[in-house]
Amino acid sequence: MFDIDVEIKYRRTYAGGSKKKEQELFKKVQGIKTDNSDCDWLEYRRMLLVYLKDIITVLYSWKQYCLIESYLFLFSSIIFLKTQYALLILLGIGIIFQILYFIFSKKEKKYLKSYDISQTILLSEIKKTMGIDLNKL
Repeated sequence: MFDIDVEIKYRRTYAGGSKKKEQELFKKVQGIKTDNSDCDWLEYRRMLLVYLKDIITVLYSWKQYCLIESYLFLFSSIIFLKTQYALLILLGIGIIFQILYFIFSKKEKKYLKSYDISQTILLSEIKKTMGIDLNKL
């Protein structure tokens, strides 16, 4: 597995400032030929890895936030053991945050697999077309 430095970030940062400009940059790097013979593989790899790391960072941040909030609501429900309505409300909110934590964990694992697979495919394509073995650098 690749080592990813994760920071806390709750919103995606798009290359070029917007989603549309980011898609245009990807199309520009891919080239216009259908066989991808004019694709700038090194730049495409760099852009794709930045894109995937950004998504993983956002998912990690939301996952950690939901985990902390779920613990906070579950522990605060202990304080209100004698008040049944407050107990049920706080317990319900804590369970909802726990479910969100599992959803974000699943999505994060999916993108980590995508990161790993794209890294492998791109490195083999760069080696095949350019003769550069980036694993040895």
